[in-house]
This record gives sequence, structure tokens and C-alpha cells, in this order.
Amino acid sequence: MEKRQETQWRMKQRKKQLDMLGNFTMVDGRAYDAQGRDITDRIVVNTVDTPKQVRRLEARDELTRHETENGGFYMLYFAQARTMVERFPTLLQADGARLLFLATYASWEEGRLQYDNGVVIEKKDMPELMQMSRSSFLKMFKRFVDEGILEERDGVIYVNQSVAYRGYAENHPFDMRGYESTRVFKTTIRHLYGEYHRKAKQLGLLYSVIPFIHANSGIIAENPEETDPARLIPMSLTRLAMVLEYGDPHKLKQAMRQIEYGEDEVVFRFIEDIEDTRERQIIVNPKVIYGGGGTGLDELQSLFIRRKKRKRK
Repeated sequence: MEKRQETQWRMKQRKKQLDMLGNFTMVDGRAYDAQGRDITDRIVVNTVDTPKQVRRLEARDELTRHETENGGFYMLYFAQARTMVERFPTLLQADGARLLFLATYASWEEGRLQYDNGVVIEKKDMPELMQMSRSSFLKMFKRFVDEGILEERDGVIYVNQSVAYRGYAENHPFDMRGYESTRVFKTTIRHLYGEYHRKAKQLGLLYSVIPFIHANSGIIAENPEETDPARLIPMSLTRLAMVLEYGDPHKLKQAMRQIEYGEDEVVFRFIEDIEDTRERQIIVNPKVIYGGGGTGLDELQSLFIRRKKRKRK
């Protein structure tokens, strides 16, 4: 093999390897993916030479840590800058929150609904899991089946993997070209659903805004596909209310602000103390939804820590 051909071959193999791996963590000389699987035999660890490589590895380490701290993730698929209602017209706003929650129980590369210990979740047990009345659950279940989100086969329920998927990208059973994806973090979503299941309509706002979230910055934008931060156009509250057909922008803002993660964090951050209205932003907490590569993730995450009021002496 000529030197030039060999170099090209090595570059192709390296790219293929990076695309396959996604993110991994080294522990005692072994490599583990975000789900804790040993993938040492699937990688080659090379010496880092350039500043660009260093930054890339730092971002990857930051992202891997983030994924682990928030319980792992699944990939949610959507049509960018198009409302969820366009894809699933019969779903209620509350169903968005229920879908985000339910998909955290999809099994690896099969989509079978099961508990974390591997026991299959039976349909009769789902109302309790989802903290819904049986009648409300059955209506929701029918909507999910009619929309192709869930499928029941031989008494086992599966999540459509063109909607939500856990597994290696190269093993995805469908051609998802034409769709975008983002990470939905399991621990965070389960916590939020536990806190807001009685206000599922309010929590469903999180699902509704996903197609408009810019991957790296978390900003809800008019052009979320934009790769140049300088060209990103943040979506105004008034515009967002119109897109979501919410009605009153002020009530929308109130509903979004009231969604909190624990005692110290918010889910939506409003950057509004800026004179130029064009610079106002609505940002989504990356502990819940994040589609970026990890660069600046810690800094982004710090925006959502609630500032504690100082006690007067």
C-alpha cells in the first residue's frame, strides 16, 4: 500500500472509530460507554498531539461525566423547527411529558419497556408507574398506539425506535435521515415527572420546545440548525407562544419558570436583563435535554443554579 493510500486509509478508520464510539470513560485501563459497557476491544487509544485534539478530548470527558451524573440518556428524534403536533397531531400537551418519562424505560437496542432490573413492564402495571388513573391511562395508551409511538406484541410493549432509541447509532433499525436527535437524560426526567405528574400539561412544555433547541447552547431559537453562534436567532417569548399556540405569552413564561429541578435549579432560564431585546434568550437546562458535543457544558449548566437570596442581618 502506498504511503498516501495508507494515510487515507488510517484517516478513514479513525473517523469511523470516532463516529462509532460517541463517548467513553477510561477506568483502570479499560474503556466504558455511557451505559457502563466495556468497549475496550472496539477502540484504539492514541497520543494526543494538537490543541484541537486536546479540546476535543476535554469536551468529550466533560460530556461523558455529564451523561453519567444524570443517569445516562436515550436519543429522542424530531423534525427540526417543526412542532411536535405536526408529527403527532392527536397527542395532548400532557402526553409529551408522559412520553419523555416512559421512554426512560426502553431497553437497550430493542425498545422493550422494562424496569431497570430487566423485568418487563406489563400493561396492567403501567397506570401505577405513570401515576395515572386507569381510565386516563387507557385513553393515553390508545393515542400512543394510534400514533405509532407504542406497539404491543405478544403482551410486551415496545417504544417505536424512530421516536426514542437507546443503543449504538450504527445499530439503529431505521434510516433516520431527515430527523434530528437530542439526548434526554433519564434521572432528570424521572425526577421531574415524579414532581410534576399532576401537572403533566405544564411539564409537557419541555417536550414541545425540543425541535427549537439549539444543540450546543440550549437556546430556543428560530434557526436551531445554525452552527455559527453569531448567526443564531433566539426565539422571543411572544413568538414561542405563537408557535406553541399557547395564547398569553406571560402565562407561558410563568408556567415555564415554575418548572424546577430540585431546590436549587430551574429548567428554563430567561436571560432578559439586557437592553437590546434581540439579545434576550430562553435556554433549556442541559441536565434535562442536551444535543451538543460537550464544549462549554459546565459553563452552560451553571446558568441554571438558582441564586439564593442573602439574609439580611
